[in-house]
Amino acid sequence: MTLKKRLLLTLLLVGLLPVIAISFFNAEIARQSLTEQALQQLSIAATNKQHSVEDYLSTIARQLKAMANNRGTRTAAQGFGLAFQNYEKLVQEEQSTLRENVEAYYQQNFLPPLQQNGGANGRSASDFVASLSKNSLALQMGYIVDNPNPVGQKDELVSADVHIAQFYNTLHKQWHTSFKEFQEAFGYYDIYLIDADTGHVIYSVAKEVDFATSLKDGPYADSGLAAAYRQAMSDGQDTAPTFVDFTRYVPSYGAPAGFVATPIYSEKDERLAVLAFQFPIDSLNNIMMERDGMGETGDAYLVGPDNLMRSDSYLDPENRSVVASFADPENGRISSTSVDEALAGNSGEGVVTSYRGEPVFSAHRPVTVGGLNWALVAEISEDEALAPVREMWTLAAIAIAIVLLAVAAVAVWTAVRIMKPLGKDPSELQALAEQVAAGNLVIDSSDSDNATGVYGSMLKMVSDLKEVIFKVEEASQRQASGISERAGAVVLRLREAVEEVARMSGMAEQIATASEEQSATAEEVTRNVSTIAEKSLETKQAMVQISEASGDLAELSHQLRDSLSRFKVS
Repeated sequence: MTLKKRLLLTLLLVGLLPVIAISFFNAEIARQSLTEQALQQLSIAATNKQHSVEDYLSTIARQLKAMANNRGTRTAAQGFGLAFQNYEKLVQEEQSTLRENVEAYYQQNFLPPLQQNGGANGRSASDFVASLSKNSLALQMGYIVDNPNPVGQKDELVSADVHIAQFYNTLHKQWHTSFKEFQEAFGYYDIYLIDADTGHVIYSVAKEVDFATSLKDGPYADSGLAAAYRQAMSDGQDTAPTFVDFTRYVPSYGAPAGFVATPIYSEKDERLAVLAFQFPIDSLNNIMMERDGMGETGDAYLVGPDNLMRSDSYLDPENRSVVASFADPENGRISSTSVDEALAGNSGEGVVTSYRGEPVFSAHRPVTVGGLNWALVAEISEDEALAPVREMWTLAAIAIAIVLLAVAAVAVWTAVRIMKPLGKDPSELQALAEQVAAGNLVIDSSDSDNATGVYGSMLKMVSDLKEVIFKVEEASQRQASGISERAGAVVLRLREAVEEVARMSGMAEQIATASEEQSATAEEVTRNVSTIAEKSLETKQAMVQISEASGDLAELSHQLRDSLSRFKVS
């Protein structure tokens, strides 16, 4: 990796790592804070809804108990019980005719919507009517079949037009308006008076097909209302009412229904009847649908021990409303850690997987009032709860991008400032120095004109070094040539001296021969001998100079060869 790249990478890391670390640290703190805040809000919401649901159910129980202890209710129950027992005696119409007309009504008005809701279970109209007594048939004929009001509004009839049964009709006209006003004021689906001994529904506000039937051996003896009646019959006068959880209720066309009942005692503590309420889903939904603090993905719902809904889901009302979940239990059931914990009687909060398969913040509470065991769950999507963290990361990403650009610009500028005096990457400078150190001066200097900094100086040094070496070689050659010339001159002089010595030797012989004859020439002989001696001395010196020059030349040539052999210049 080049120095420039290392500088860029180092500066980017030095600039970005603190930003990323700080962003991650802040985001983690925010995530923990938002998690705690979301769970705290859900905990408060779940607790508030738990109290609201429990208060609502407790209010139902108190209202039921208060109504059962009311003197008017006692009077009405006692009167309806007596009138009901004698009703058939005042009806002149044959039982078979009554049955035929009632069955026709069932076939036309009751069975189709029941079948549409999947609550018929293969039963025919005659199956529902077969067990009805003449008394039951006569009352249903007067208050349901001959009732001019449409289905769902049968409670608008104040008194049936059956003059021969005026006792019951008079009581109905007397008490129906009061019961109906109470039912509408507190949002109950229906209010029942049930005879304690026979189990017959002697009065009903809504006048559905359970009216006048026996909860002991009639067509709805296995219904939730019958269970509430049996429970109330086992309770004492001071016993708190017990709720019967939601089940599909056939008289209400298979819709889920919950009941609560309590006995009605006379002033002599005789059990006269049972007062029962069919409490609606609407009031529970109103409590659970309260959106305060729930955001866009928040949801709060009730789940029963069968894992079916006891209130409608805000996020999935199509599949997980109370009606839908009971109509299609396979798709309507909810099973999650929060539900299981709440049904086990535990409260808590945490991050769990919701019934939609998404991670959610969840708070769960048990609801246990009047024998009910429900799970209350409040939850909100983790994505929504932690949305501010994602916003922080978005801002952090923008900040990182800005820092990245700024650091990159500074890194490039710094790298250029550092690389410019060098001219090349340090690795290339090192390679060039190693080549020179190895004696290789054959270096590509094609870009030497554009080279700058240390690299340019090194190329110039190599060029100058090559020039110096060439000059040294030339000087060496010139030195060798000069020595040769000097040696030649000395040899010439030596040759002249030898010739002079030979000439002098001849002259000496001539002198020796003519010495006796020519004594007069002694001085000339002396001069000639001196000359010979001088020439001999010069010859000796010349020989010494030749020897020294030859030695110096040999030594210099040897040193130059050793030095120049280290360099490759071509």
